[in-house]
Amino acid sequence: ICIEKGILRDVLVKHKAEVISMVLTSFNQKAYEKDLYEEGVEEGLDLGRMQMAQEIALRLFQSGNSLEQIAQLTGIDVEIVKQWIEKRDSSGCTGEA
Repeated sequence: ICIEKGILRDVLVKHKAEVISMVLTSFNQKAYEKDLYEEGVEEGLDLGRMQMAQEIALRLFQSGNSLEQIAQLTGIDVEIVKQWIEKRDSSGCTGEA
């Protein structure tokens, strides 16, 4: 558009490939940064969901629910629930105030 209107025509024609490369790089950089941001947000949300599931699982266990019941209620694999319980027990943290 600038070339058609005569704006910086000589410079743009002389360095056309470089200008196109810069514009594409700038566009791609913005798209890349947006994708990175969105991935980071999604990872953060996933981590938060997993932490909440772990807290709920530990509370259910303290309330007397079996590992199988907890797995069924939370939708988390029973082996993962078992690891959470073992980790809590080995840390000496009972979750009681």
